[in-house]
Amino acid sequence: MTFATNFKHQLETRHEYKDRRVKDRMDEQTECYQAVDLRDKSVCRVTGEFLTLGASDPHKRKERHHMIRRSRGGLHQTSNVVTVSAFVHAQDHAGKIRLSGDANLKDGLEQFCGVKYERMTDGGWVTVRML
Repeated sequence: MTFATNFKHQLETRHEYKDRRVKDRMDEQTECYQAVDLRDKSVCRVTGEFLTLGASDPHKRKERHHMIRRSRGGLHQTSNVVTVSAFVHAQDHAGKIRLSGDANLKDGLEQFCGVKYERMTDGGWVTVRML
């Protein structure tokens, strides 16, 4: 009986487990966003504009976008996250543009080239350029 009692106290409750998982996910997100900020230097990968967190203008407000959405299994990994303006982010989530690929990929000149930027047209998705 003593073993069972001691063992029971070592188990996490469902609430403790959930709290720990939320903290772990927040730590993953914070680490990923810090690395993305270093890589992208607060510049929108689509427009090339310098961005600021909390700016009132959506064209100047910095956000991070998961190319594979979290709701669809996308992870907090730098290859999946890009810096974009709030305006570009809203365009993506509205289905007007689409970003996909590997955000860390660079060409031989050390320029980023792994993100495909596409725009929806009447004829379907059209690639605008690689970012």
